[in-house]
Amino acid sequence: MEERSEVISDGQVDKMHYAGFWLRLGGFIIDGLLVFTVTAPLGVWASVSTPWLRTGGYLVVAPFILLSIAVVVGFLYFTLFWTWRGQTPGKMLIRAKVVRTNGETLSFGHAALRFLGFLVCFLTIYVGFIMIAFNMQKRGLHDTIADTCVINLRARLTKDNTT
Repeated sequence: MEERSEVISDGQVDKMHYAGFWLRLGGFIIDGLLVFTVTAPLGVWASVSTPWLRTGGYLVVAPFILLSIAVVVGFLYFTLFWTWRGQTPGKMLIRAKVVRTNGETLSFGHAALRFLGFLVCFLTIYVGFIMIAFNMQKRGLHDTIADTCVINLRARLTKDNTT
């Protein structure tokens, strides 16, 4: 059985400082731009390189091709970064980290489940994301589904330095 490392010790789990809605939105916008820089060229290439699309089916099928590529690239980007570091580049810049609610790092399975929760949030017209603003632990629907939370590392460092 794989041993998971703890980000937060057992005694500190109840003292976690959660990253709020606006901070997380800023990190997500950064990540979205990074995913877009990979997705857009791949989508254009896939759409243009398919011969039957050039004969008139482009406007119908191209959005589905682009969406499929975006989901695959997004899945790889988010799940691999969450599993590897608990942080995407956007989370690194805002000094936040995704952890399990018990303080452990994410396994690939929990990261994949969290990404699927992202898709559910998009399908609910972002209501799952808006929940972050109104939840005491700043958890969205995707966090609830995967049993995760996002901690604010800057607040934790400030608190640790003053004690």
